[in-house]
Amino acid sequence: MIELLTVIAITMVLFALLVPAVQSAREAARRIHCVNNLAQLALALQHYQSEHQVFPSGVVDGAGPIANRPPGYHMGWIVQILPEIEQGPAYHHLNFQHGVYAAANSTIAGVRIATLSCPSDPYRPIFEPDEPGAPIAVEHEQSNFAGCHNDRESRIRVTDRGMLFLNSSIRPEDVGDGTSQTIMLGEKLRNYGGLGWMSGTRATLRNTGSRPNARSSVGIDQMGQMEADDPLDEPVPDAIIKLPDGTITRRSQIDPVGGFSSSHPGGANTAFADGSVKFLKDTISRPVMWYLGNRDDGELLDSSSY
Repeated sequence: MIELLTVIAITMVLFALLVPAVQSAREAARRIHCVNNLAQLALALQHYQSEHQVFPSGVVDGAGPIANRPPGYHMGWIVQILPEIEQGPAYHHLNFQHGVYAAANSTIAGVRIATLSCPSDPYRPIFEPDEPGAPIAVEHEQSNFAGCHNDRESRIRVTDRGMLFLNSSIRPEDVGDGTSQTIMLGEKLRNYGGLGWMSGTRATLRNTGSRPNARSSVGIDQMGQMEADDPLDEPVPDAIIKLPDGTITRRSQIDPVGGFSSSHPGGANTAFADGSVKFLKDTISRPVMWYLGNRDDGELLDSSSY
């Protein structure tokens, strides 16, 4: 009996040591898969730029700033590079006379594209009827990757300082800081009820106003810009906020976009405008994040800072 208990104890110790190693190996494999998908998207953006001499618009719409809700035309950057990621049939089935939320494009909105997914994200779409016996609503498929529209938290506008924003047409020569020091894409968590990978809202656009995986509240900085340390994939309680100009409003009316986030421990993968992919730690300084999100701020950056 003593020998049996000893064998069982040794087996349990070995199992306890083995499980973390197996989980770590699985996460490493998932992270490599995520990097490959992100690199494919970055390469597709480079191909688009080679063909059109500009990078695609972050979102195409006749009015702005872009609200993170329908209605709107809201054709996002992913729609524009579908041919470059071997999704020609999806591109040709789109009706560009209508917006991304129109019934004419509802079938495409439900198409899952593997390149847009990170295997570490535990998100699974839920298809449930609104009422018992009612038809099941089509869930918009989500993307784990988003373009960088600005260096600070703000709504998506034509004056943003990132690479992909409202009606943008950025050329490589417009990137004064250099494409190797400017973020183009980054990871984000998929969220239930999101507007989907076609939508050029916070569903596919984020900013560098916060560190990766930040989780604190949203406030207003002294310049009147929204300052977020929360990618807002989880609801933030509403609150009364006083803006720098004295205006009283609610946090929910600010409609923040949020930053990058991932299920990888310690940070998130990002793709730079030169096509390279780097893992940014969630301990990176906020000023460095701001500088990496701005294509032409003239700040001197040491590569060791990120």
